[in-house]
Amino acid sequence: DRPGKEAADGAGAGPEGAGYVAYACEDKVAGLVRLPLDGNPNASMGLIAHPGEVSSLVASPDGRWLITAGGSDASIHLWRVDTDALDAAATS
Repeated sequence: DRPGKEAADGAGAGPEGAGYVAYACEDKVAGLVRLPLDGNPNASMGLIAHPGEVSSLVASPDGRWLITAGGSDASIHLWRVDTDALDAAATS
């Protein structure tokens, strides 16, 4: 694994048994992907989580929170996972 390319289980099961995977990139972005991977471009979202690279990402055991750490900004951010909008976009 390369730093900043970590993934963790996201929010567990959603509609029709859908699961989620959280991801973080070296280019400031953290996001969520709805499973199964089926090529649907509306089944993922990302946001700018830090002004520099995201050096680490971890999910809480219950999948309700993501924690990201920024390398150059030396900050830690806590994100609440809400899959409702992602589910609606993926199934419309």
